[in-house]
Order: sequence, then structure tokens, then C-alpha cells
Amino acid sequence: MSYRLAAPLASLLLVGGCSSTLTQGTPDTIAVQSEPAATVVVMGQALGTTPLTLPVKTVFPAHYPPEQEAHYGRITLKKEGCTDYVATVSGKVLSHGIKAQLDCGAKVAPAPAQAVGHTPATPAPTYSPGQRLQQLEDIYRQGLISDEEHRQLRQRILDTL
Repeated sequence: MSYRLAAPLASLLLVGGCSSTLTQGTPDTIAVQSEPAATVVVMGQALGTTPLTLPVKTVFPAHYPPEQEAHYGRITLKKEGCTDYVATVSGKVLSHGIKAQLDCGAKVAPAPAQAVGHTPATPAPTYSPGQRLQQLEDIYRQGLISDEEHRQLRQRILDTL
């Protein structure tokens, strides 16, 4: 099976949210909270309901099918009647977690049933190989991936040149 590396990091707009105490992640985890509680979707799979603590490697897997590329480095919060909240994981998210306020104010008609793995409406940003290599170096220096994962991912980026 062919695997690819997508752009791992971009900016994220954090908004105020739920409870007064934000569950803190560790260097290897990301704390996710929302108001109201929502389903957390990573790499096209529902992993649970907020509040939830995710392993960083779940959001940045070393191997994944090409059809999951748009989900790489993204966390999506879904709640019926609310607009999906899509966060592209950045260094700030890695250190502070996500505390999201979902937009449920307008009477949004329930979305039709969607298959798990639905691609968000916003396309993933496109990065040059140089930018991807720099982002890879950043997450490697933070100790979020192993030497072997770093080597493999670096080679995949270089193979796209």
C-alpha cells in the first residue's frame, strides 16, 4: 500500500469554550475540549467525545493510506446541528491543547449522514517540500517522532522531488 506525508503543521484559531479547567496534555498528547461536547475525528476515524486526550502520533501517523492525506495533522470536532470545527495542529496546539466553542447558534439543518472519513470542506493547505521538511524537523526536535519515523518521513518528502 502506498503511503504519503501531508503538510503537518499550520496555524489554528483557538476560541473560548467549555469548562473552567482545561485538561492538560503531555509532550506526547493533545488535550481536546469543546462546548458543547462533540465527537473527535482524527484521520477519518471517530475516537471519542470531548473532553479527550489524544496521542500526538494519532494525529501525525508515520504511515497512512493516500486517501487519508487531507486528514493528516487535523482534528475535527463534529456535533449534529453544529458547524464542524476543524483544527490544523500547530506548535501552539501541541503545547496548549484545543478548547473550542462550536458554532451551534443558527438553526442548522442536520447534515445528511456522512461516511467516516468525510473530507472537510476546507482543503488542506499546500506546502512546498522545503516547508514540509522544516515542519518535519520541528516536530522531530520536539521529540514527537522517533529517529526512525523522522528518517522515513524525510525520505518520503524527498521522494516527491
